[in-house]
Amino acid sequence: MKHMRCLLSIIAATMLIGGTATAGEDAVTYSVQALTGLVGDTPRFEKVYCHDKYAFSGEPTSMAFICKPHFPPTNSKEKMEDHNLLSAAGVKIGGQLTKDGVTIILDASNLSIPKGLYDGPEESLIEFALECIRMTANLNRIENYSLEVIAPAKLNESAQMLKKKFLAHDKAKRFTSHPADEPNQN
Repeated sequence: MKHMRCLLSIIAATMLIGGTATAGEDAVTYSVQALTGLVGDTPRFEKVYCHDKYAFSGEPTSMAFICKPHFPPTNSKEKMEDHNLLSAAGVKIGGQLTKDGVTIILDASNLSIPKGLYDGPEESLIEFALECIRMTANLNRIENYSLEVIAPAKLNESAQMLKKKFLAHDKAKRFTSHPADEPNQN
C-alpha cells in the first residue's frame, strides 16, 4: 500500500510537471491592427506586439490578435475606449492549423460600425480586416493559407467578392488603401 501511494505520487508529480511545461510558454507575437486615433479619426494599420501565452502551441495565434481590444496609455481620468476599429466593430479573426496548412477565418457576422470611431461603409471594415490579415501573415511568414469569410446576409455577396479578389491579389502589395496615409482632401 505504501509503495502504491509513492508510485501514484510520482506519477501525479510527473504529469503535473509535464503538463505545465507544455501548457504554453510566454512570448511576444506581432500582429497588425486597424487603429483609430481620437474620435472620428481615420484608421491606420499598425504593427502591435501582443503577450502570447500560447505562442509555441503551433496555432497561428497572431491572427486572433488582429481583433483584440486596444486601449492606448493615457493620463486622462476618463475611461479610454477601444481604439481597435475591428474589435470595436465586432469582427473576429482566427487561425487554425489543418493538414493542408493554415485556415484563417474572418467572422464579420456581428459586424456593427462603432459610432464615433468610424463613419465609412461596412464593406470597408471587411477590406481593413483583409489588409490586417495580409500584413500579419507577411509579418509572421505565413505564406500559404486558405480563407473563410463569414458575413451577415446583407454583406455576404460583397464579402465573398472581396475574398475572391483578396485570394488572387499579390500578398506583397497593399490590398486596400491605407486611409491614414492618404493626403487630406480639403
